[in-house]
Amino acid sequence: MALITKSEIATVLNVADTDIVANLYSIAKRQFFTLTGLKEAEIQKTFTKFIGGSTSWLSLGATDIKSIDTLTIDDVDVTVTSTSVKFNPDSGLVTYLGGFYGKVVITYTINAYTPEELHDYLMILLVVRQLSLFRPTLLDQISSFTIGRFKKTFGSASKNQGEYLENLYMCIDTAVNEILGDDGQLSTGSIR
Repeated sequence: MALITKSEIATVLNVADTDIVANLYSIAKRQFFTLTGLKEAEIQKTFTKFIGGSTSWLSLGATDIKSIDTLTIDDVDVTVTSTSVKFNPDSGLVTYLGGFYGKVVITYTINAYTPEELHDYLMILLVVRQLSLFRPTLLDQISSFTIGRFKKTFGSASKNQGEYLENLYMCIDTAVNEILGDDGQLSTGSIR
C-alpha cells in the first residue's frame, strides 16, 4: 500500500483527474512529508545532545524507530544490546542502564512509513488546500468527502470562503498533530 495517488484523490473528491495537475499533487505530497516528518524510505539519523547532569532516559524526537545502531557517551562507545539500551519505537524514548550524561551521540534507523487511512485523509486535505490556492472555482464541487473511517464536510465555499478555508486549515492541523502524536511531554528525565 502506498500514499494515495492523484487519480484516487480526484475520485474521492468527485472532480476530474485533470483538475488536479501533477505539480499541485507534488506540492501537496512534499508538504505531507515535511509536516509529518514521515520518510518515504528507511533512513539513518544522528541525535546529539549535551546533558549537564545525569538522566536515565531521553527522547530522540523521532517516531517509527527501527533500531538504535550506536551510542557514544563522552566519546566512549557503548555496546548496544537489547538489555542495556531500550527504546520505544513509537515515542522515540530511549533508556540506558548506565545513564546518559555529558555529550551523548546516538545513531538510529527510522523505518519507512507505513501508509494509513489518516495519511490519505491528510493528503486529500493538502490537495484541497492547493486547489483553494490555484483552482478556487473547484471548491464548490468539494463540499464533503469520505476516505475509510474519515469523513469531512466543508459546506459551500461560495457562501463563506473564509469559513471554508479556516475549517480546512483546522482539519489539516488536527490531522498532523494526530500523526505526530505531539503530547507536549518532557524530552529528558529520571526514572525512579
